Amino acid sequence: MNIRLVENRLTVRIKLGECEVEVSGLKEEVLSTLDNISEIVSRVSKAFTEAPIPSRIIVGAKVPAQVPTVEVEPPSIKAPSGVTDAILKLLSTDWGKTPRTLKELMDGMEANAAYYSIGSISGTLTRLTKEGTVRRLKKDQEYAYVLTKI
Repeated sequence: MNIRLVENRLTVRIKLGECEVEVSGLKEEVLSTLDNISEIVSRVSKAFTEAPIPSRIIVGAKVPAQVPTVEVEPPSIKAPSGVTDAILKLLSTDWGKTPRTLKELMDGMEANAAYYSIGSISGTLTRLTKEGTVRRLKKDQEYAYVLTKI
């Protein structure tokens, strides 16, 4: 368990096997939620073992290492209006249904003549992850991204 308090905001991260659950908010709200922690852990454990992982509960799940990766050319997309549009267009294709790393997304953009800095892309991915539009997964030693809303 990892607990972090910044000003009046509290974040508690609990690891269940290879998955993590994070509760974050005002200190009073989080402490109130933790009164039911055994029920929450029980429900989350059950969800992790019986059903696909809901994208709203986890912070970072690991993609199984034994899943074979097949090199596929990035798809062709219409000219994006910006970095957010480029990311969303790439991830909304069949190619994007497989979690894609920052490098793969950059390569996909460059293949479509859309050139953005690594900082712009990583910052946009962070924002989209916080919004819940994109889900961040652990893939080998780096993160990969997939759309949560289609």
